[in-house]
Amino acid sequence: MFASGDQHAGAPPRDPHRLIYRASNGYDRFQVVMQFADGYDGSIPLTKEYSEMVSIRSGIVSDVPLLRTLIQEFATFERLPVAITEEQLRQDGFGAQPRFRILIAECDGQPAGYALFFECYSSFQGRGIFSEDLFVRPSLRGKNVGRALLGHVAPSRGERSVL
Repeated sequence: MFASGDQHAGAPPRDPHRLIYRASNGYDRFQVVMQFADGYDGSIPLTKEYSEMVSIRSGIVSDVPLLRTLIQEFATFERLPVAITEEQLRQDGFGAQPRFRILIAECDGQPAGYALFFECYSSFQGRGIFSEDLFVRPSLRGKNVGRALLGHVAPSRGERSVL
């Protein structure tokens, strides 16, 4: 499934969930999307402490100011400039032909992070989902909020929709 140079000869098989984390850090993104299309079911449990406090929902047009804030926080973390405006996000994400989808994570009703993704196409695998951004606010990292987001982005085999 992955390029032959992805693992050293004689090394134990890598945990597929580790590759998912590599995707959130910007490595092998396309390969991980193909792994999702090949059967990842999103069944990574949240830590017991936070499982009842975390909720994942689809973004709606009224989330655009929040989304822009979270994108700015992500850009600050990555030390990158942000050129996107709320109007662009509104038009491209919630217009007549949305170009991306958003999931919002909340902990105790407060925004915790987001996932931005869109459909893509591979000449080898067919339809898939490309996860562009996965961001969790620093104070909530290490509590599996990112796993919960990713579990909702990655469709089960045969499913075509998210949430």
